[in-house]
Amino acid sequence: MAALLGGVGPAPEVYLAVVGPGEKLFSLFGHAALVVQRDPSAPLESAEVYNFGVADFADPELQRAFVGGRAEFWGQKTPLEAELRGWRSDDRDVRLHPLELRPGQRARLIGWLEREVERRYVYDTFRENCATRLRDALDEVTAGAVYAATGTAFTLYAFRDDVRSTYSRRPLMLLVDEVFAGISMDRPRTLWALAYRPSGLVAALAQVDQGGVTLLGKPLVLHRRLAPSTVDGSPHRARVFLGIVAALLFALAWLGGRLGPGPRLALLAAWV
Repeated sequence: MAALLGGVGPAPEVYLAVVGPGEKLFSLFGHAALVVQRDPSAPLESAEVYNFGVADFADPELQRAFVGGRAEFWGQKTPLEAELRGWRSDDRDVRLHPLELRPGQRARLIGWLEREVERRYVYDTFRENCATRLRDALDEVTAGAVYAATGTAFTLYAFRDDVRSTYSRRPLMLLVDEVFAGISMDRPRTLWALAYRPSGLVAALAQVDQGGVTLLGKPLVLHRRLAPSTVDGSPHRARVFLGIVAALLFALAWLGGRLGPGPRLALLAAWV
């Protein structure tokens, strides 16, 4: 990558940082950011991280705003060295994937990062977050190559599958998802849509080919989680629980002849 950017000096290196799940609830989906190393001859830790998953997590109103679809997030530029200390302290996997961009694309991407880094946006788990911001930016600087490779590539995977996997060790969150999330969560999604999640973004960008060059390079592993995974539980425990409850309600309604029509109807409604 000795190409010149703007004709002055060596081109900066740009990486996709993918951070694995941690212990905290908000970290279970993982995290994605872009890393820019303006001087490739300098130590990697001197690079800058553009992180679009920033919010005031100490704000007591954030949870209410999140549930109501009003939570505001924004970007932040910090040294990679500082971010790495935090990620390693939280024992989260950290991988940097080189982005094989052309010099002009790299320059446009860095310009986008500088313009957008502090702009606020309304967070949406599946449509507007730290990963989708990067997906959309990369699609823009590659003239639509990301969407062309992934926008119609349907999978057998739905958002609910993702949520079940993510909350597999959080029974209450699994139950909330099963009871309150609508049927739109069960539609198969494209690779483009599943790129809302950092691991999905990696899968999507790995499909992008620019003249025989894959957009996503081989990752550099900066940290491997030492503790057991936080997302390797049973994703179907809430479904099993609801199935048992439904069977009991139906049995009560069927066998409870002395209950009268009102209570039996209530039991059947609860079963439905």
